[in-house]
Amino acid sequence: TRKKKRTSLKSYSDLAKTFNIKTYSGTFKKPIELYQSFQSAYQYSRNNRLPTFIEIECFRWVEHVGINNDWDLGYRSISELEEWKKYDIIHSPKIISIDEKFVKEKSALYEDKFREMFKKCMEYSEPSKNDLLKNVF
Repeated sequence: TRKKKRTSLKSYSDLAKTFNIKTYSGTFKKPIELYQSFQSAYQYSRNNRLPTFIEIECFRWVEHVGINNDWDLGYRSISELEEWKKYDIIHSPKIISIDEKFVKEKSALYEDKFREMFKKCMEYSEPSKNDLLKNVF
């Protein structure tokens, strides 16, 4: 099946370049090189007091807003996920020399924290229409 396009842009970096913004790029498939891109962008911004733009190749496997899968929308395929899991530190922590036990412990810790945060958020009442523009100047 053919994937749907989310935007007509070919490259977000090209868009940034039209505003004379220095651009960097990287991929989660090469984490050391990605880190070096971050370092270069940081140094450039600090030294020149100018913004930078970093385009990162990555893959998300839950909906953009929320915690559900959205495979039915046609933007991504499940088969792509299997390839990207090789580069995900949760599924493949050794890619950046992290101990698997450490990752499991931290994942469980944060999963519990987020679950508790969501539980507390769900206890709040629904916002009113007056809340919509609260603190907007």
